[in-house]
Amino acid sequence: MNTILVDMDGVLNDFNPHFLGYVKRKGYKVTIHDDRVWNLGDYFEAGSKEAADAVVNEIFCTRGFWTSLPVRDDAPEVLKELSKKYYIRIATAPWPQSATCEMEKLEWMNTLFPFIHQSQIVFSHTKWMLPAQIMIDDNPKCLDPFKGIKICWAFKYNEGTVCDHRVNSWLKIGEVLNDSSTCGEKEER
Repeated sequence: MNTILVDMDGVLNDFNPHFLGYVKRKGYKVTIHDDRVWNLGDYFEAGSKEAADAVVNEIFCTRGFWTSLPVRDDAPEVLKELSKKYYIRIATAPWPQSATCEMEKLEWMNTLFPFIHQSQIVFSHTKWMLPAQIMIDDNPKCLDPFKGIKICWAFKYNEGTVCDHRVNSWLKIGEVLNDSSTCGEKEER
């Protein structure tokens, strides 16, 4: 059975609008309204890079930030169906400065994806090194070095990423992974 590594932030959840909502509630002016940049501190005016980084850190350390992320449409249903055919591992980066990030991400997963056991959730900044045949992610730094089948959640900031499939819905992911000619039982590359 092939293993799929699934990213959480931006793939299972709709991260950026949620984050920018917090930014606006803190009184900062959002200056970029699309997904063309990776660095979250570039989306709003804070006076300096250091000040923007401090705001990002404060938001990520806010209790409830991670548990209140909106789930992407169809993600629970499609992932549950895929779990019958593939071994699913959730691979997500922790926020080291947050005392609650990992706990809240586990709670979020348990609430919305109860069929994914806690042992299937991995916190890692080097996801591409985890053993798997397929990766679903939005981060070019994770997708680029990954040696298996790459499914990229399409954003403007990752348009230059070479991947096997670019998607923007969980229904499309389901189609791709249920099509044996595109992602069937392939050997690990």
